[in-house]
Amino acid sequence: MSNIKTEKATSPKPKVATPSNARKQIPVESTGSSLNPNLRIVLSDNYYDSGCHASLPKQVRVAMRMVWNDFNGSCTIGELDKAWDSSEYVDTNGGKYTQGIISKAGQKSFFVHYFSGGSVTNNVTDRKDAFTKEQYSEHIVIK
Repeated sequence: MSNIKTEKATSPKPKVATPSNARKQIPVESTGSSLNPNLRIVLSDNYYDSGCHASLPKQVRVAMRMVWNDFNGSCTIGELDKAWDSSEYVDTNGGKYTQGIISKAGQKSFFVHYFSGGSVTNNVTDRKDAFTKEQYSEHIVIK
């Protein structure tokens, strides 16, 4: 006979959520394109003088003015999003602008309407007096 002991396999008991150990619910993201907050926006030195700024939709001009003035022409999307949310320009209760740079629960992103990846969308280039995608890429770099 062998001296091998047989042990019962025991599995850990499943943890049951109770009011004392339950986690807070994560807010649901709004649908739409995701936007990497680590992407960097860089404006060229002649961004303003070239007429690029004036050719953009008003809400985008306001955001790019923040990049130019508050961040010396270069910042991440996440930094711009924080600055936008704490600025006078956004008001989720129906103020000047109700959409943010990055979408959040209950708030869509206006930025993805005008930018996709590193270039502008047709919503920018199809406007009267707009630049071409190539011209915009000379003045606004998102990478």
